[in-house]
Amino acid sequence: MTRTPIAYRQADPLWGSDLLGCSPTSTMGGYGCMVATVASLAPLGGIVISPGELNALGRKHGAFVAGTGKGKLEKLAALAGLVAPERLRIRDHDPRDPDDHARMVDVIRRSLAGPDVADGYFTEPGACVINVDHNGDDTPDHFLALVAEASEGWAGLDPAPGRGVPIPRSLAGFRVRWSPTKHKTYTVIGIAPIGGKLR
Repeated sequence: MTRTPIAYRQADPLWGSDLLGCSPTSTMGGYGCMVATVASLAPLGGIVISPGELNALGRKHGAFVAGTGKGKLEKLAALAGLVAPERLRIRDHDPRDPDDHARMVDVIRRSLAGPDVADGYFTEPGACVINVDHNGDDTPDHFLALVAEASEGWAGLDPAPGRGVPIPRSLAGFRVRWSPTKHKTYTVIGIAPIGGKLR
C-alpha cells in the first residue's frame, strides 16, 4: 500500500453536500476542511478513507463537539489510523515573531523527520495539520496539511481547492488560489503534528 497523502477536495460532489459532524446546517463543502485534511493524511497510517467516510465515522464515534461540525482532531486522527497528540500541538503563534517562527519550524521539522532522526515525533515521516488565518483577524479559519520539505519551504495539500499548494518558509502572508476568481492570503497560526505511530 502506498503511504502517499491524497489531495481531497472538501467540496467534492461525492460528499460536499453531506452535513458536517453533528451540525444541522453546515456541510462538508462549506466547513469540512479538518475532516478532508485528516482523510488526505490517512495513508500515512496505512489507511485510505474518503472525507465522506471519515465524516460519517466521526459522527458515529464522537469525533465532533455535540450539535456542531467542530471536529476533535485527536479523535478524527484515530479513526483514520493516525495519532495527533494534543500535547504536541501549538496554537496562537505568530510566524512574524522570531521566537514563534523558530518554534513552528522546529515542530514542522520534527513532524516530517524520518525514523533515523533521533528527535522526530513519529516512527515514520509524519505531517502537520496546520491552521491558518485567511481573514486577517488572527483567528483560525481553515485547516490544511503540510506534507513535505520543498525548495522554498514546504509542500501542502489544501482541501479548499483540492490540490497541492506551496507553503513558504515564512509561514505568513502567502496567497492561495481557491478558484480562478478567488484567492486567500494565509498566515499559519497553529500546527498539529500527525503521523502513523509515535516514537
